[in-house]
Amino acid sequence: MQHQKFNAGEIIFEQGAPSHRAYMVVEGEVEIVQESGSHALRLATLGQGEIFGEMGLVEESPRGATAKATQHTTVNSIDHNEFIALIKDRPDDCMKYLHSLFVRLRSMNARLVQHAEPEKPALTADAEIHCIIRPVGERAQALMPPEGFMVTSLPFRVGRKSQSPLVSNDLALEDQKPYHLSRNHFVIERKDGHVLLRDRGSFMGTQVNGLSIGGHAKEKIAFLQLGKNNITAGGPESPFQMSVEVIENRIPL
Repeated sequence: MQHQKFNAGEIIFEQGAPSHRAYMVVEGEVEIVQESGSHALRLATLGQGEIFGEMGLVEESPRGATAKATQHTTVNSIDHNEFIALIKDRPDDCMKYLHSLFVRLRSMNARLVQHAEPEKPALTADAEIHCIIRPVGERAQALMPPEGFMVTSLPFRVGRKSQSPLVSNDLALEDQKPYHLSRNHFVIERKDGHVLLRDRGSFMGTQVNGLSIGGHAKEKIAFLQLGKNNITAGGPESPFQMSVEVIENRIPL
């Protein structure tokens, strides 16, 4: 855990920056501001004991707002690995962080319910679906088995290999700094007759058939088409380029 001091007007983190740490106000005041073009919206003003930036403990997506000290301010900050150690060794000390995380996740789920997904042609109702993930190019083949992976059960989660108990992946891939993959990068899932790829809070985002999702992009999901889909996980220079082939098998009546 880091103990940090900030002067009035000093930026603690900026909107769009990588999210690696969560913060608790020890003394002083912190303003959370979301910028959109020339406009700035004050989301919250936080005081002693309040927590901000908590999603940095579970995902690596860009910060959604800027945090700025409005007066002389002291904060404690903690990263993902320190948080895991705190859970194991001092569970009482991490309860405020967990409570803040649960509140944030409930809020995010509520917003998802309010936003209907766009209309897309549905798959045949009586069809079974499986996917084949194959590496594309020499760099990807050096990181993934050339024969690829058969996916017979959805959802299927993909991300960077990690020892963290907060990370759960069906396909965990080795990556080295500077990372292209986030710990929780994307998931392939079936919902309401569609097969889609959803960002799980990645920093670099994913290209799906030319559409950018996650990272700094506004979109967080992309519908997959039957047949081959071109995927790049981790930005245009990422070696994690792959094809995801969606295959529909109709069940005989």
